[in-house]
Amino acid sequence: MLNTIGKQFAHPNGICGRLATKVMNLMNHKMYDMVLMHLQTTEARTILDVGFGNAQVLKKALCLHSGTYYGVEISETMIKKARQDKALQGMELVYGKVEELPFQDEMFAYQYSINTIYFWESLDQGFQELYRCGKPDSICVIAFYSASWLKRKRRLFPMFHCYEKETILQSMESNGFTKESLLTMGKDKGYCLIARRK
Repeated sequence: MLNTIGKQFAHPNGICGRLATKVMNLMNHKMYDMVLMHLQTTEARTILDVGFGNAQVLKKALCLHSGTYYGVEISETMIKKARQDKALQGMELVYGKVEELPFQDEMFAYQYSINTIYFWESLDQGFQELYRCGKPDSICVIAFYSASWLKRKRRLFPMFHCYEKETILQSMESNGFTKESLLTMGKDKGYCLIARRK
């Protein structure tokens, strides 16, 4: 049962997938706020959401920060649902995974991913692609729960790969990014890692 729930968090599908994303919206709202608040401090006009789920953050971002938004997602269920949303009409919402982003080189000024890093096949490949698609001096934001918090919830999240924040930062720096800041959520509960492409 828990494995089934975990799979829906990783790859939302059908009705269960839609319910899973609703649960994620409730759990992750503080992370959403951290990313959106930071986005508003920038002048970025081409923005990519990696793993947009039910597009809750994209819709909020549209109301808070002007720009051209793109989204990439591995769940066909979520893509179909987002494309039917009138608020997202005309937005390029495509199928793809972070290790093989279906976008041109140096396309985005701001890229973010919220609670997807646990499901990446490879940290290095993911950050190599984010580097490739980012403009020079662009921003990359990764929001995630701490390894210690996830391990305490292991029964609820058995499929999550628990990365230490140092491991994520090391991979980012090894693939061309420089840390700008690390925002914290609660006492070692979660983080929002903000980095700049060299």
